[in-house]
Amino acid sequence: MEGARGSFNYEFSIDSGSSVLATYDFFIGVDQDSSAGIAYSLANPLFHWVDNSYGTSGTANGAGVEPADAAEYAAFPSSYGIAQNSQNMTFGDYPGGALPLASDATYSYELYAVASGAGAGGIRLANVGITVVIGNGGASVPDSGSAAALLGLGLAGILAMRKRAVTA
Repeated sequence: MEGARGSFNYEFSIDSGSSVLATYDFFIGVDQDSSAGIAYSLANPLFHWVDNSYGTSGTANGAGVEPADAAEYAAFPSSYGIAQNSQNMTFGDYPGGALPLASDATYSYELYAVASGAGAGGIRLANVGITVVIGNGGASVPDSGSAAALLGLGLAGILAMRKRAVTA
Protein backbone atom coordinates (compact mmCIF):
# COMPACT_ATOMS: atom_id res chain seq x y z
CA MET A 1 0.00 0.00 0.00
CA GLU A 2 1.24 3.43 -0.87
CA GLY A 3 -0.24 6.47 0.83
CA ALA A 4 -3.95 6.81 0.22
CA ARG A 5 -3.87 4.71 -2.97
CA GLY A 6 -3.90 0.98 -3.47
CA SER A 7 -0.59 -0.61 -4.45
CA PHE A 8 -1.93 -1.48 -7.90
CA ASN A 9 -4.06 -0.02 -10.65
CA TYR A 10 -6.32 -2.06 -12.89
CA GLU A 11 -6.45 -1.12 -16.54
CA PHE A 12 -8.75 -1.94 -19.37
CA SER A 13 -7.93 -1.68 -23.04
CA ILE A 14 -10.68 -2.46 -25.52
CA ASP A 15 -10.07 -2.96 -29.24
CA SER A 16 -13.21 -3.75 -31.23
CA GLY A 17 -11.22 -4.58 -34.36
CA SER A 18 -12.68 -3.21 -37.58
CA SER A 19 -15.97 -2.29 -35.84
CA VAL A 20 -16.74 0.78 -33.77
CA LEU A 21 -17.14 0.30 -30.03
CA ALA A 22 -20.92 0.87 -30.25
CA THR A 23 -21.24 -2.48 -32.08
CA TYR A 24 -20.93 -4.14 -28.67
CA ASP A 25 -21.82 -3.55 -25.04
CA PHE A 26 -18.90 -3.85 -22.65
CA PHE A 27 -19.02 -4.66 -18.95
CA ILE A 28 -16.35 -4.57 -16.30
CA GLY A 29 -16.82 -6.48 -13.07
CA VAL A 30 -14.78 -5.22 -10.14
CA ASP A 31 -14.57 -7.25 -6.95
CA GLN A 32 -15.94 -5.70 -3.76
CA ASP A 33 -14.90 -8.68 -1.56
CA SER A 34 -11.34 -8.71 -0.18
CA SER A 35 -11.61 -12.41 0.77
CA ALA A 36 -10.96 -15.19 -1.73
CA GLY A 37 -14.66 -14.93 -2.66
CA ILE A 38 -15.91 -12.71 -5.50
CA ALA A 39 -18.64 -10.07 -5.30
CA TYR A 40 -18.67 -8.23 -8.63
CA SER A 41 -20.05 -4.76 -9.08
CA LEU A 42 -20.69 -4.26 -12.82
CA ALA A 43 -20.25 -1.10 -14.86
CA ASN A 44 -20.06 -0.20 -18.54
CA PRO A 45 -16.45 0.99 -18.84
CA LEU A 46 -17.26 3.21 -21.84
CA PHE A 47 -19.70 5.33 -19.84
CA HIS A 48 -18.69 4.89 -16.20
CA TRP A 49 -15.55 7.04 -16.48
CA VAL A 50 -15.36 10.34 -18.33
CA ASP A 51 -11.58 10.30 -18.73
CA ASN A 52 -11.20 7.30 -21.06
CA SER A 53 -8.82 7.65 -23.98
CA TYR A 54 -10.20 6.74 -27.41
CA GLY A 55 -8.63 6.01 -30.75
CA THR A 56 -8.51 3.80 -33.83
CA SER A 57 -6.07 1.14 -34.98
CA GLY A 58 -4.01 3.98 -36.45
CA THR A 59 -3.74 5.95 -33.20
CA ALA A 60 -0.17 6.11 -31.91
CA ASN A 61 0.61 4.99 -28.36
CA GLY A 62 -0.22 7.85 -25.99
CA ALA A 63 -2.03 9.82 -28.70
CA GLY A 64 -5.61 8.87 -27.73
CA VAL A 65 -8.25 11.57 -27.45
CA GLU A 66 -10.44 12.36 -24.47
CA PRO A 67 -13.92 13.85 -24.75
CA ALA A 68 -14.20 17.58 -24.10
CA ASP A 69 -17.79 17.50 -22.80
CA ALA A 70 -20.77 15.20 -22.15
CA ALA A 71 -22.13 15.45 -25.72
CA GLU A 72 -18.79 14.48 -27.24
CA TYR A 73 -18.39 11.73 -24.64
CA ALA A 74 -21.69 10.09 -25.67
CA ALA A 75 -20.62 10.06 -29.34
CA PHE A 76 -17.17 8.52 -28.87
CA PRO A 77 -18.23 4.81 -28.88
CA SER A 78 -19.79 5.28 -32.33
CA SER A 79 -16.68 7.11 -33.62
CA TYR A 80 -13.80 5.00 -32.32
CA GLY A 81 -12.78 1.35 -32.07
CA ILE A 82 -10.37 1.55 -29.12
CA ALA A 83 -10.88 2.68 -25.52
CA GLN A 84 -8.44 2.61 -22.58
CA ASN A 85 -8.31 3.68 -18.96
CA SER A 86 -6.45 2.95 -15.73
CA GLN A 87 -8.15 3.05 -12.33
CA ASN A 88 -7.40 2.44 -8.66
CA MET A 89 -9.67 0.75 -6.13
CA THR A 90 -9.40 3.75 -3.78
CA PHE A 91 -10.76 6.20 -6.37
CA GLY A 92 -14.24 7.50 -5.57
CA ASP A 93 -15.54 6.31 -8.94
CA TYR A 94 -14.67 2.62 -8.34
CA PRO A 95 -17.82 0.73 -9.37
CA GLY A 96 -19.77 -0.02 -6.20
CA GLY A 97 -17.80 2.59 -4.25
CA ALA A 98 -14.17 3.10 -3.24
CA LEU A 99 -12.66 0.35 -1.11
CA PRO A 100 -10.46 0.74 1.95
CA LEU A 101 -6.90 -0.47 1.66
CA ALA A 102 -6.19 -3.97 2.94
CA SER A 103 -2.71 -5.41 3.52
CA ASP A 104 -3.92 -8.98 2.81
CA ALA A 105 -6.63 -9.24 0.15
CA THR A 106 -7.65 -10.92 -3.09
CA TYR A 107 -9.54 -9.03 -5.81
CA SER A 108 -10.81 -10.25 -9.16
CA TYR A 109 -11.53 -8.20 -12.26
CA GLU A 110 -13.39 -9.20 -15.41
CA LEU A 111 -14.00 -7.41 -18.71
CA TYR A 112 -16.35 -8.80 -21.33
CA ALA A 113 -18.22 -7.90 -24.51
CA VAL A 114 -21.72 -8.86 -25.65
CA ALA A 115 -23.73 -7.86 -28.71
CA SER A 116 -25.13 -4.33 -28.51
CA GLY A 117 -28.40 -4.36 -26.58
CA ALA A 118 -27.90 -7.86 -25.12
CA GLY A 119 -27.32 -6.58 -21.59
CA ALA A 120 -24.95 -7.80 -18.89
CA GLY A 121 -26.34 -11.35 -19.11
CA GLY A 122 -25.92 -11.60 -22.90
CA ILE A 123 -23.79 -14.22 -24.60
CA ARG A 124 -20.17 -13.30 -24.10
CA LEU A 125 -18.33 -12.72 -27.33
CA ALA A 126 -15.00 -12.03 -25.65
CA ASN A 127 -13.81 -11.86 -22.07
CA VAL A 128 -10.69 -11.50 -19.98
CA GLY A 129 -10.06 -11.52 -16.26
CA ILE A 130 -7.36 -11.16 -13.66
CA THR A 131 -7.01 -11.89 -9.95
CA VAL A 132 -4.79 -9.64 -7.83
CA VAL A 133 -3.39 -11.04 -4.57
CA ILE A 134 -2.11 -8.50 -2.04
CA GLY A 135 0.21 -9.70 0.72
CA ASN A 136 -0.95 -13.13 1.86
CA GLY A 137 -4.26 -12.81 0.02
CA GLY A 138 -7.70 -12.56 1.50
CA ALA A 139 -9.21 -15.08 3.86
CA SER A 140 -10.49 -18.19 2.14
CA VAL A 141 -14.25 -18.50 1.79
CA PRO A 142 -15.71 -21.06 4.21
CA ASP A 143 -17.07 -24.15 2.47
CA SER A 144 -20.17 -24.58 4.66
CA GLY A 145 -19.54 -28.33 4.60
CA SER A 146 -20.97 -28.99 1.14
CA ALA A 147 -17.73 -30.43 -0.27
CA ALA A 148 -17.23 -32.67 2.77
CA ALA A 149 -20.84 -33.88 2.55
CA LEU A 150 -20.52 -34.69 -1.15
CA LEU A 151 -17.23 -36.47 -0.57
CA GLY A 152 -18.82 -38.50 2.23
CA LEU A 153 -21.77 -39.48 0.01
CA GLY A 154 -19.41 -40.45 -2.79
CA LEU A 155 -17.30 -42.64 -0.50
CA ALA A 156 -20.43 -44.26 0.98
CA GLY A 157 -21.64 -45.06 -2.55
CA ILE A 158 -18.30 -46.60 -3.52
CA LEU A 159 -18.21 -48.69 -0.33
CA ALA A 160 -21.79 -49.91 -0.91
CA MET A 161 -20.95 -50.89 -4.50
CA ARG A 162 -17.78 -52.64 -3.33
CA LYS A 163 -19.67 -54.52 -0.61
CA ARG A 164 -22.24 -55.72 -3.18
CA ALA A 165 -19.48 -56.89 -5.52
CA VAL A 166 -17.74 -58.84 -2.72
CA THR A 167 -20.94 -60.60 -1.53
CA ALA A 168 -22.15 -61.51 -5.03
